[in-house]
Amino acid sequence: MQLPEGLRGDLRKLDEEAEPFELPEFFERVRHRAEQERWLVEIEGIDLTLTFLAQKRQEALRRQPAGPAFLGLPAIGPTP
Repeated sequence: MQLPEGLRGDLRKLDEEAEPFELPEFFERVRHRAEQERWLVEIEGIDLTLTFLAQKRQEALRRQPAGPAFLGLPAIGPTP
């Protein structure tokens, strides 16, 4: 199945410009455009992508370390 030309152009911009933290905002803009153009199948795919991104973001935040890890190394201080 071919993507509509406007959507292909938007996805090319994604390859060139988007940073990972901007992906949800990018796909929201693409979804808005897809709604205006009545690209119903693309809207469904974009919704799935947004759901996946939200789940991955939550998982990444949950896995973040709480603070610095203690490695068991002694502290360096003044020598006597």
